[in-house]
Amino acid sequence: MIYWFAALTANAATATLMVPSPPAAPPPPVIAVSPILPPPPKKGVESPATPKNFPGGWATTNDYPSKALQEEREGITAFRVLVSK
Repeated sequence: MIYWFAALTANAATATLMVPSPPAAPPPPVIAVSPILPPPPKKGVESPATPKNFPGGWATTNDYPSKALQEEREGITAFRVLVSK
């Protein structure tokens, strides 16, 4: 009977020591971080455009009409160069 009393006392002691835990803290807010972008380009031309190869080879006899070449007719050919980034 003493043993039962001690067991009952131990259960009563642990029952009173059990305190419900507080609710879990909410997760921290998510903060979106934008990537670091390079500064915008300066307006205007920073450096002049330079050809990658010899401009004299840009127009050849292959660009002239073959019939005009056979008849040895003279003329002027032209082309336009567009430069972009």
